[in-house]
Parts: sequence; structure tokens; C-alpha cells
Amino acid sequence: MRQARIVTDSAAELDPQVAQDLGILVVPLELRIGGQTVADASEMRQRSFHEFALRERALPQVVCPPAREFREVYAKLAREVDDIVSVHVSTFPCNTYRPALEAASSLLGRARIEVIDSTFMSAGMGAIVVEAATAARDGADGPEVVRLVRGLIPHTYLAFYVDNLSVMRRSGALQYSDQPVLSSSSAKPLFVMEGGVITQQFRVRKKGSALERLVDFVTEFLTLRSLTIVHSGLMPEIKELREALSANQRLPIFSEHIYGPAVAALLGPKVLGVVVVEGGD
Repeated sequence: MRQARIVTDSAAELDPQVAQDLGILVVPLELRIGGQTVADASEMRQRSFHEFALRERALPQVVCPPAREFREVYAKLAREVDDIVSVHVSTFPCNTYRPALEAASSLLGRARIEVIDSTFMSAGMGAIVVEAATAARDGADGPEVVRLVRGLIPHTYLAFYVDNLSVMRRSGALQYSDQPVLSSSSAKPLFVMEGGVITQQFRVRKKGSALERLVDFVTEFLTLRSLTIVHSGLMPEIKELREALSANQRLPIFSEHIYGPAVAALLGPKVLGVVVVEGGD
């Protein structure tokens, strides 16, 4: 019997092959696009989806899986493993943490099920889930995986800027901001999300463009566990960001992630940012 398995949902935007290799079970979100309801899928995490959304002005609505779907996953796994660690998110329009917690509470006694609010979605949540699953694969039990996840969350950050704030205002994303958003026609605000709170970033040294401030945000960390560029494929500054990060030899090799419909529904189709996990290897 394997000691622990990881469950998450498609808000983590995992590569399907990575999920399969690490034995991660992914509960899909549903998306209402136009008059249709479809399952969230990796095929939607590409530039063409964001081009369509921008052209048609048709951002999706995100629908959470019901507790029943999580309960079915947990019941199946409870026959195979000792511990289940389920990583979700509570601070966005699609609160997957709540139905997962409800499902876990109904299955007490069958296995140890720990439901954790990652406070992130997309590559931030995905990075935490992958670390958890890697530890479980290497023999960590449930409590050890839980300690790892809870230790990573306060050291994970999403810094980003958007082409304009209209989608964030409509979606309610700015309700998670801890202060009024200040912007001008000449400067796009840089946002940082940590602990489920969006903060307009004023602490970086430079006062240049949003891209310069984004790079400066990254380089202020003494050590980085991982670094991921998050984008839609529609921001022309992506090339400049790649070059700036590649030129800094102190930074780790970065990966790139094109986000999907759930992030687009919250922030918009034109976002450029980075996910930083602080700390050494």
C-alpha cells in the first residue's frame, strides 16, 4: 500500500503527463463558454484560446466541482492508500477548497484526508502540488507531505501585471486586494499575490515600466527554489522578460506556463507574470 497520494483540481493547471507520472488525481473544473458547458482541459492552455476570448469578448464562467465528485475520488483512494493530501484554493470565484473539505469530512475513518488551501491557482498552485507529489512518491507519509505543503505556501508568490484592469474589476479579483489600486495612464500597476491577498507592489527599487519592476521583484530574492514565467502568449513584452531573466546568472533556469480559462476569467486574456518559490533546493 502506498503511503500517500495527492489530489488537486484543474485550477492547478498541471501538465497531464506530470500528473500521471506522479500519480496525482485531478478533479476538473467546468467552464461555461457562450451557451456551452465544457470540462476544463489542458488543450485550452494555449495562445489560441486567449486570442478567441479577446476577439469574441467571451471570457468563461468557472463552475466548481460538487462535493460528490471529491467524495468519489477520496473513497476510491481510501481503499488503496493510508493518507490523502488534497490541495485546492478558496480565495477565487471558484472555491474548490470548500467542496473538497465537505467531502473529506463525510469520509472520516476510512483514511487520513487532509485538505489544504494553497491560496493560489495556476502555476503557483501547480508548483506546490508537484512538490507534494514528488515527496509522496519518494516515500513521505501524509503528515510529512502536509508539513512540506504548509511550509511552501508562505514562500510562494505570484507577481504580475495586466494590459488593463477591466476584467479584474468585473471578476471581483480586486476584492482580494488589501488596498485601493492606484494606476495612471503612463504606468501599469504591478501586483503581487501571496497568502490569497493581492497587493499592489510599491517595494521594488526601480520605478520604471511594469516589466522592469517585475524583473526587479524577482532579483530581490536571495535564493529561489523555482521560477516560472506565466503568460497568455499575447503580451509582446514576453521576449524582453525572457532575455532579462536569462541574463541574470544568479537566477535558476526558468520554465514557462501559458495559463488557462480560469485565470483568464479572473485576470483577463493579457497577463504577464512570474511565479516564484523562495528557498534553496
